[in-house]
Amino acid sequence: MIKPPKKILLAQPGFIGDVILVSPLAHSLKAAFPDSKLVMLVRPQRAELAESIPAVDRVEVFDKRGKDSGPTGLLRMARKIRELEFDLLLSPHRSTRTALLSYLSGIELRVGFRIGFGRFAYNIAIAVDKKEPCRLEQEFSLLRAVGVEAISTRPVLKAPDAALAYARDFLAGRKVKGEKCIGLCIGANWSTKRWPVAHFARLAAMLLDEGYEPVLFGGPGEKDLEESVQREFSKIHEGELLSCVGNKLMDAMGLLSACAAVVGGDTGLVHMARAVETPVVMIYGPTDERLHHHHDKELVLVADLDCRPCHRHGQVRCPQKHHTCTRGVW
Repeated sequence: MIKPPKKILLAQPGFIGDVILVSPLAHSLKAAFPDSKLVMLVRPQRAELAESIPAVDRVEVFDKRGKDSGPTGLLRMARKIRELEFDLLLSPHRSTRTALLSYLSGIELRVGFRIGFGRFAYNIAIAVDKKEPCRLEQEFSLLRAVGVEAISTRPVLKAPDAALAYARDFLAGRKVKGEKCIGLCIGANWSTKRWPVAHFARLAAMLLDEGYEPVLFGGPGEKDLEESVQREFSKIHEGELLSCVGNKLMDAMGLLSACAAVVGGDTGLVHMARAVETPVVMIYGPTDERLHHHHDKELVLVADLDCRPCHRHGQVRCPQKHHTCTRGVW
């Protein structure tokens, strides 16, 4: 193991799911170096999410699509990181921009993947084991490079009190008990990863008939998808489904913590539900279910097809033009 660092920077300026799924690395680093200050570098929209990882002491924001974009923004961010005087940088993020930022930071020990510019940016550049389908297992190789062993494969988040209070108010205002609330995560960044609208509507109707209260979850850009589910639902059942689509990310965390169970695809909100230990049903379409470790309270559903998995993160269109990998799961 390396000499205990005083300050560690864990760089993950990726999607919601990326930030959640890096939490086992954060907890392993904190366990190995309990006296070190662990700082996480994320995009501004993920700052509160990163703060909900118990092992993280502080969050720094890298606004790579905004004020920190372009060469000037990158240099400004690198200068800020230099001034914070980290001893160790560990980057599971695989982009050229993050590798360049890591190099410019001047941190004495930089560990990342040997991909593209990463082979030059990191003191310790680890080759990705392409035979290993689990992304987290690949990232554990970064820990081992500095003599740290992983202590758990489970993602962990702690919902803040304000998020839990929001959930209580949301459910109380609608006279819904948490043990009857079933979250339906209808969206995904990639359309081919989404379970069909008609399936969500049909499941919602069945849940209502069994005395449960389905609640739709999704991001701000998924309002049209919510409307599609509501329209499809109206064809087979009276009333309108409860929805929190488009609400704040931390409010969603509070509600997911309160749900009895959550159903959805390989998406950030479902991974959030996993991390707060809500039982989940995960539906994998084009992506490989071996991408992630699965634990108790998690049921994985896949279609038995020769053409799946077909992509690391999903595609805009099904290459076979049938989408059976999601449509076939019921």
